[in-house]
Amino acid sequence: MSGTQWVVIWLDNAAAGNKTYTISANGTTVATGTNGDRPASLPWNTASGSNGTTTLTVNVKDASGNTGSGSVSTWVAN
Repeated sequence: MSGTQWVVIWLDNAAAGNKTYTISANGTTVATGTNGDRPASLPWNTASGSNGTTTLTVNVKDASGNTGSGSVSTWVAN
């Protein structure tokens, strides 16, 4: 993938209301956002990092203060 990609985040068992999302690529924060939509989507500009295997990690905090995270690996080629 290259350029700006939309990261779509599905979240189950979270409290109603807004959730705060943080996306990191190889440990560097690349996007943050707050919304109550399901699914949530945030833009990630792949050109801001290096080419090759990239681990995306999403951290989320719901309106009740519960937290969670998930990771996926992807290939970047800009």
